[in-house]
Amino acid sequence: NDNGDNDHWADGSVTIAEGHAIFTPVESSEIYCVALTDGKLKWQKPREDGLYVACVHDGKVVVVGSRTVKALRLTDGESGWSDASLALPSNATPSGRGFYNRDRYYLPLSSAEVAAVDLADGRIVARSRSRSGTVPGNLICYHGAVISQGVDHVESYYQLDELRDQVAKTLADHPDDAQALARQGELLLDEGRFDDAVKELRRSYGLVADERTRDLLVDAMLE
Repeated sequence: NDNGDNDHWADGSVTIAEGHAIFTPVESSEIYCVALTDGKLKWQKPREDGLYVACVHDGKVVVVGSRTVKALRLTDGESGWSDASLALPSNATPSGRGFYNRDRYYLPLSSAEVAAVDLADGRIVARSRSRSGTVPGNLICYHGAVISQGVDHVESYYQLDELRDQVAKTLADHPDDAQALARQGELLLDEGRFDDAVKELRRSYGLVADERTRDLLVDAMLE
């Protein structure tokens, strides 16, 4: 409906972790946690705005909702964060399933962003916006690349830390690598270092007249 809320779970898959099974039946308005050792129900909680179980991290079940993200302790179902839930940005709702990496969950949003949620204390620690305005779909991570599957598209992105390391290594070995220079310019553009970005993108375009590099150069010059 118009406000993005749903009246049932979007995913009825069972999640198994740390000796527990977590159920979110699509026809139910509850989330259930069952012990694998004896099959007994340990706890159940109202769905509220829950859409799906994102992951289990450090003894906490992370639930993505239409307006919030929350963490429930595996032991008793009570809140695993100091705040009961994390509110999503006011203009955004989940646009698909994200991916779990170390102590963060990367959540695609309808605002054409991916939000990085710190799972230790339930904070959004970074928000990355699509330069083209494309709304990301379901996300997976593979060898440092993030693949987004939407309704009518598949796109690939890089994780910034790994991309920075890769670019630095390439330029140390090959200072005139046009693709690495273009990536460096794009990173500088995202960091707001526009003069440096123009310099690197001009070098790259001078070596190889790539259309995407030209578009990035125009963006940097306009900024």
